[in-house]
Amino acid sequence: MTLSDNFGREAVVFSKKEIREEPIKWLKYLLLDKLGLESISVIEDQIFRFDFHELEDAKSLAKTMLERDANQMFVIKVVPWDIGAQLKNYRLYSGEHIEDCFAQLTRDFPLKTHEIWCCGSSVSNDGFNLGGRITFPLGSKEHILEMVWFSSPRRLEQVSLPNFEYPYIQSIGSRYSFQFEISKLHLPATPASPIIMDELMGDYYQFMSLLEDRRENMEKLSQFLFKFGAQEVAYTFKVSNGRLTIIDWDSEIESTDGK
Repeated sequence: MTLSDNFGREAVVFSKKEIREEPIKWLKYLLLDKLGLESISVIEDQIFRFDFHELEDAKSLAKTMLERDANQMFVIKVVPWDIGAQLKNYRLYSGEHIEDCFAQLTRDFPLKTHEIWCCGSSVSNDGFNLGGRITFPLGSKEHILEMVWFSSPRRLEQVSLPNFEYPYIQSIGSRYSFQFEISKLHLPATPASPIIMDELMGDYYQFMSLLEDRRENMEKLSQFLFKFGAQEVAYTFKVSNGRLTIIDWDSEIESTDGK
């Protein structure tokens, strides 16, 4: 079961034009906008889309963004038409690896029938800069909240304690009261810069306040997706410059094989 199958039968969600012209991955972002969780204008400002034949333009953008900000990681994603989850990410931290990165990308996707999406993610060691993921399950199962500081939230896919190189917190929250308790707290043994525990916890509680402001619309989108068979919805977020941005969501229902 795919998003396009489900949402194609729900005319109130997407227009025929959107379904015809956009890949499933972009329809997911449009859904964030349509249900009030994140403005599509914010997402459009953060994601630069290219056709595969515009590879040189994507390279040029990567070079410009990496030269402009040394505290930025540049993420490149190859987006097929009909798959909305578990897409491969290519990460760049410096301009010297651009050619190798794009050469690998073209080897991995020789048919060149996809879009290439590019976006930057702050990896600065200073300020209120974190990313993470929170689950909204069906029924009474608890929320799981994971947060990583000074890196992309995609780093959560590589968490392996105790050797993980970034500060990391996992919290468990009641499905009904939305009250969270920290279950795991990890500080790297050799951090890139000194980590002050009071500041880390200050970020944590400040984030919880930002999250509460988004809770109602997260519930709204989750309940909508439960109707289409989702058992759990995971929201990926980034906090930078004091703003919480919902950058993605995932469930069981947006891939072509229904997994």
